[in-house]
Amino acid sequence: AFRDEAFSGSALLNGRFEVGRRTTLRLRVGLTYASVPVDTTNSNEDDWRLPYSAQLWRDGEQWMTGLSIVGRPALADSAPDVGRSTHRAVLSFMLDGDRVQPGLLVGAGLDPLVNDGELVPVGGVTLSISYKR
Repeated sequence: AFRDEAFSGSALLNGRFEVGRRTTLRLRVGLTYASVPVDTTNSNEDDWRLPYSAQLWRDGEQWMTGLSIVGRPALADSAPDVGRSTHRAVLSFMLDGDRVQPGLLVGAGLDPLVNDGELVPVGGVTLSISYKR
């Protein structure tokens, strides 16, 4: 019941722009802060990040296709392997149902590709449920 206190807060701005009749560009940018107590000392580890995403979506007859560039760059220096910036490129496919839209995403981490020439795949499944569509 008694745990170390941690704090996290974020503020994000979202925008959606029509690029064509069936294509939209969705942009998101913001600022996040997290503070976690360090067990070995009486101090806190602070982390500032600037999350962003740019998504280009195309609505077809039965499928929605998206190309996304997302990232969480760290704004302050942190210990090694903690607070590291991350950037990814992802391609998404979603079945455009009336209320339920299942999907699949595949992509790659951009940091290892640019820094080390290593391809680190990213993949997953998505599920979007609409109540009043």
